[in-house]
Amino acid sequence: MDLWTTTTVLVELRCTLCQDGGRSRRKLLPIVFAASLKLETGKAFVHSLDHACLKRVRAATRYDLRRIDPVVNYEMEPSFVWQGFEEAKLAIVSLTEMEIRDQLDLMAKRGYRDSILVQMVIEVGEGDGMKGEKCA
Repeated sequence: MDLWTTTTVLVELRCTLCQDGGRSRRKLLPIVFAASLKLETGKAFVHSLDHACLKRVRAATRYDLRRIDPVVNYEMEPSFVWQGFEEAKLAIVSLTEMEIRDQLDLMAKRGYRDSILVQMVIEVGEGDGMKGEKCA
């Protein structure tokens, strides 16, 4: 992978872990990190964002009772968020490849002050990761 095919952006990840078909839920604290994302195609961009978020959640939960292995399923809703317009979000899944590139170019022109907000729900398998935590 060469430098021309990736970009580094700020990602704010808000994640909820669930188990037992959603009966047990646990929200993690928001995680903010810089992610190097692929730019070849829109699909590659979203896939690398998925990978970066899952990797970050695994690292954050590795040594506590909320670890996420094994992952059964996950859903994520990534959106572009511009600094100063936090309530205005643009869903990435609704954009074409050209529109994604345009938004990333706009982020670069604004000095990378903007970010990507990812709302993620991860369903974890039957393990001891969330034992005893029932949904209220």
